[in-house]
Amino acid sequence: ILVWVAFVLKAKTMLYSGFGLLIVAGVRALIFDSVLPSEGYVIFLNYRMLGFLPVISALYAVAAIGNVRRSIFEGWDPTGYVYTAVIAANLLTLWALSAEIIGAFESVLISLPAAQLGSITSLSLTLLWAIYAAVVLALGIRKKWRAVRVGGLLLLTVPIVKLFLIDSFALDNVYRVAAFLTLGAILLGGGFAYQRFSEEVRGFLFRD
Repeated sequence: ILVWVAFVLKAKTMLYSGFGLLIVAGVRALIFDSVLPSEGYVIFLNYRMLGFLPVISALYAVAAIGNVRRSIFEGWDPTGYVYTAVIAANLLTLWALSAEIIGAFESVLISLPAAQLGSITSLSLTLLWAIYAAVVLALGIRKKWRAVRVGGLLLLTVPIVKLFLIDSFALDNVYRVAAFLTLGAILLGGGFAYQRFSEEVRGFLFRD
């Protein structure tokens, strides 16, 4: 609300106050809302999501407002703030989803040995990050958004690096094979997408 009013009234001080309040809300969600007790845990329907959803929604709203009203302040380009808000919203979304995955397995599979539970959780996180990155990359290609495409490509490197540097040594054989097969399928799908939309994808690092 502060950011929207700031754009309406052209009040830059109020704009910075809104940004600062969003930072405080995001940090508070990360510190106080990330960890929940495993007893009585319900995936997605819990206080963690109740804490993260308003912050994520507000970040996307701020990005949308800044993108629509980018010419309100003379000599000031809000592009950097729009990108920052979108990146922060995606990182918080990925953090919350990862925490949900960890909490779900710890509450449902609590009777499993610690090593097996750790393998399942690590594999699930790798797959979650890979699928999320693939969705972001596909959205960037579909909508022809260069920044989103680059962000999805950079995010996709995280599960790939994790798979080769961590999962290859930490996971049991079955989970290691599953991780490689799934990630390979995603990369193979990317290769087919490149062939299908080669004109759109060929210059995605250079063209808007």
